[in-house]
Amino acid sequence: NPPKRSTGTAFEGGKRDKVQVLPTSDQAEAIIDLLPEQTPVAGHPIKALFTVIWDTSLRIGTMWRLEVPKHYKRGDDVLRISGDIDKSRYARSLPLTPRARRVLDAICEDEGVIFRRFEYRRMLVQSARKVLGTKHEAKHLSAHDFRHAALTQMASVGSDLTAIGHIAGHKNATTTALYVHNSEAAARRAVARRAGILDTEVDTGAGQAAENRPAVRPKFSESLGGPSWTRTRSQWIKNPLLYHLS
Repeated sequence: NPPKRSTGTAFEGGKRDKVQVLPTSDQAEAIIDLLPEQTPVAGHPIKALFTVIWDTSLRIGTMWRLEVPKHYKRGDDVLRISGDIDKSRYARSLPLTPRARRVLDAICEDEGVIFRRFEYRRMLVQSARKVLGTKHEAKHLSAHDFRHAALTQMASVGSDLTAIGHIAGHKNATTTALYVHNSEAAARRAVARRAGILDTEVDTGAGQAAENRPAVRPKFSESLGGPSWTRTRSQWIKNPLLYHLS
């Protein structure tokens, strides 16, 4: 028997150039703000489409297949993604932001497809040019780039990879890892968590010297015989004079 094929959606412009555009969170929000509520002729809800994509990270192919009441009905706080509309055939419940719920409640009918397929790229590129500043980047921006940027933003703020994988619809963790990019800010947060100083504001700027950061001791219960700690510049290390391993 031949292997099962994914239920993807062909790129509207034919073979796509290998140019990826990752707007920042502020840029993505600005582009969405510049989009009209509806397309001028057919009245497709283009702003709602990209608002939901940005807030849920759903693939555009899945968006076209969302139906009421099968996947959503007014007042729900989740999208019920069924395997038949997902590229990876990953059925799951996807939590919604309050904004996404408001948008969906405003446009969905009592039954039927929520977003009917339409050509969105021309209007998206027009809005993107005003934000990104370069025609080259704007003309390559697509709905998939919004999805990729949203997942990357989740990773950059420290979201758990298992949570990101569930939202993205990834069955394999190695796929989710593609959305995680190295950054000093993420590294500082990781160091702070390991040191047990999550209650301390960790500076993510590259220029601040370590000596200027507040020195806060991790909280360990003395009654439980926890280790003592001392601070050397920006690192917490065990004090061998005060703590002995048995």
